[in-house]
Amino acid sequence: MGVKTERTRVDSAQVVREVVAGLALAALEVSLAASFAFLVLAPLESAIPRAIGLTIVGTGISAILVGRFSRVGGAIGGPQDALTVVLAAAVAGLAVDVDPAVAEETLFTFIVLVGVLLGIALVVAGKFKFTTSARSLPFIVVSGFLAGKGWLLGRAGLQVMVGERLTWGSVPDLFTWGLLRFWLPGLILALVVVFGSRFDQTGLLFPGAIIVLVLVVHVVGQVGSSLDGLRDGGWLLGPFPETPGWQPVTPSEAASADWGAIAGQSLAVLGLIGVALVSMVLNVAGLEVESGEDVGMEEEVIVAGGSATAVSLLSGLPGFHQLGFTLMSRRLGSRSPISAAVVLVVCLGVGFLGTGAIALMPRMVAGGVLLTVGLSMLRGWLAQVRFQLNGVEGALSVAIFGSIVAFGVLFGIGLGLLAAAISFVFRYSRFDPVRRTHHLGSSRSAVDRSSDDQQTLDAHTSAMLGFELVGYLFFGSIRKVTDRILPELESGHLRYLVLDFSAVRGVDTSAVSGLHTLNRRTAEAHVQLVWSGLSDQMAEELRRVGTDVSDTSFTDVDHALEFVENTVLDTASAEDHVDGKGPEADHMALFNLLRDRGEVVEVDRGEMLIQTGVESNELFLVESGSLTVWAEGEDGRRTRFRRVGAGSVIGEVAFILGGTRTANVVADSDSVLLRFDAAGLDQLSADEPQLALEVQRELSKRLAERLALTSASYHRASFGKNL
Repeated sequence: MGVKTERTRVDSAQVVREVVAGLALAALEVSLAASFAFLVLAPLESAIPRAIGLTIVGTGISAILVGRFSRVGGAIGGPQDALTVVLAAAVAGLAVDVDPAVAEETLFTFIVLVGVLLGIALVVAGKFKFTTSARSLPFIVVSGFLAGKGWLLGRAGLQVMVGERLTWGSVPDLFTWGLLRFWLPGLILALVVVFGSRFDQTGLLFPGAIIVLVLVVHVVGQVGSSLDGLRDGGWLLGPFPETPGWQPVTPSEAASADWGAIAGQSLAVLGLIGVALVSMVLNVAGLEVESGEDVGMEEEVIVAGGSATAVSLLSGLPGFHQLGFTLMSRRLGSRSPISAAVVLVVCLGVGFLGTGAIALMPRMVAGGVLLTVGLSMLRGWLAQVRFQLNGVEGALSVAIFGSIVAFGVLFGIGLGLLAAAISFVFRYSRFDPVRRTHHLGSSRSAVDRSSDDQQTLDAHTSAMLGFELVGYLFFGSIRKVTDRILPELESGHLRYLVLDFSAVRGVDTSAVSGLHTLNRRTAEAHVQLVWSGLSDQMAEELRRVGTDVSDTSFTDVDHALEFVENTVLDTASAEDHVDGKGPEADHMALFNLLRDRGEVVEVDRGEMLIQTGVESNELFLVESGSLTVWAEGEDGRRTRFRRVGAGSVIGEVAFILGGTRTANVVADSDSVLLRFDAAGLDQLSADEPQLALEVQRELSKRLAERLALTSASYHRASFGKNL
């Protein structure tokens, strides 16, 4: 895929940063996992200890799977805040309907089922590139989402430090000494790291500040009081409730679950999958913005799906890339899976052995780390709003952020998608869908034509109009194209209309309807509509509405132009030819000069006459038949350079300059050619210098004509000049 993989060489200093980052993340992950387990299994209090053990172990597994297989250095996986909120609502709805006798089996089985289905959906979305359109999300949506995540992380940090859920009504209580003493040191930690990082060349400021604060709390606290005093005073994260260890859902539990009640939550499951897809896309988009790297959307979604499936099969909460923790991991200096491995070890230890070690983490440190990441994200967002976004974009980004603050992540995502839709319509309503325009007088196919044929086509320049379309087409863009075509239809000069879709990413239903109407209007005006570069899907959609493109559809604009040119030449009257000469009379001049000087060569249809890279100084003159000059790109696609017929010259560049062949030449039909080499030209110069001079003049004329056509084609392709 060509995606840059970000990994840092691991040395001793890096190992220290990785381990410190892993320990800090592990403390937060365990605390977060316990909180999520409380939230999801709140309707069944007896199942909460078991849920804590399963969630903690699942978090560690998700962390290492994402850390190992993600292309983002320092990536961390685990349960998602927005997804967990929706899952908790679905579990609460299920708990109301389920038989209490099988409530625990049913709720845990439901969580496993949701996670597996979610994982499969993510893998399918990545495999079939359903997430590619996510790159079209406006930057304002991603920036607003990142700011909202920063707010949520900062608020979560404050809640961890004070040990209670915060509301707007409880804000004044934060400034009383009972709570201020807990969160003020964490705020100082966050401010020091956020504003001091620019001066830190070692990357050790953040982990160093964490270690110092941990030591200060324990040394000062235990000198002035005791470990029990720190616990009783609320300075530490613990103690946590005792868990029964890792007890995954067994087949017998799944068999005894109330599957009827589970089926009643089908809509909730679809909603969960939708929220997960949007969250995953926004998380990866946020990582791309923060890291400045193309992290590979499809690959990361597949990794997320594998993680969610594996964790769910082991009865944990489904998880994938955690945006906030990944950014925190990177700011702590992590660029390898080592930190994720530390998280795994700690989570397994806590899940199987208990939560005693994690319980010793000071609240102000755990919350301060979250607050640091949140403030850092908000600071970056404010800089974007001030310096990178215009007034309207900034206002929309602020609105998305404000909606997350006031109404939650789901509402913010909904508003962001609405903003994306509005932005799409606004941008494309101003976007010109026509990248390039063609006329017969200036745009030609790669077919070698005689001077008489060229003059005939020049005389019919107004007979054809061609548009190369670009972007995503909907009603508004098709209407712009139609408005440019209708005056040409009314003029009465137009006979052929070429529409090229090679650069079109897609069409909606209204665009297909508009194209069907345009096809009908051109037919009424006796104008032949020629299609180029249509995908199979677009062709099928046109057939469904009654527009059959099979007879006039071509793979690219070059072949479409060839069709139009051939049709014009076939129907042109005799007086269109100069001096009444046949169309090939002038084109055969060089052949007539050398007819008795070369070797006749017969080539069967499909046979290769010239191959790229082969050294040769032979010149070929076509007496009859047709051949195609083409080259193959790195992607294996063939590009046609020229199509030649009777009177054409092949190989003149290598004949004059020497060297290797630069293209392949294959016979389209049985052909007869005259072969002539450089030694023959030298002999001709000695025997008949005047004839040799005429041959050189004719070759120079052919080269000049081809150079002019090549130059015009290159100019159109490179600069998009409308002709």
